[in-house]
Amino acid sequence: MSDFITLSLFASMLHLAIPVILPMLGGAFRAVAFSYLTGNPWLGLLGAVFTGTLAGGLLAVMSVSLRGDQVIGSTAINLIGAGLTAALVPIIWGIDSTTPSVPKVPTPPLPLVGPDAHRYGAASARLWRERRGCRCRRD
Repeated sequence: MSDFITLSLFASMLHLAIPVILPMLGGAFRAVAFSYLTGNPWLGLLGAVFTGTLAGGLLAVMSVSLRGDQVIGSTAINLIGAGLTAALVPIIWGIDSTTPSVPKVPTPPLPLVGPDAHRYGAASARLWRERRGCRCRRD
């Protein structure tokens, strides 16, 4: 088993995982902060999307234009996100622990789940009415 876990495997795991984790902390904090400040969960969701886009764009500029290492760049952005989150929580809420509850995005009923899922959406129209879709589906 020790032959399987090598430094190369660990480096590969970091190389794959860190850019994926990159927008999560900043996006989650921005979503909670925007939802709290505006009272609108949709603006919080928009703030999270903006933060993830900004972090991804920053990593792209660092990696492509500046020819920096992706792992180092994404680790730096993660550390900045963690530091900003820890620094801004006491400023916004006045507490050092977890944030208070914020409004949540309402979840609609999901008719697309269950035995009748094939009856909904444009994909089902294609599968049931077009010739290519009829060859694709299984009866």
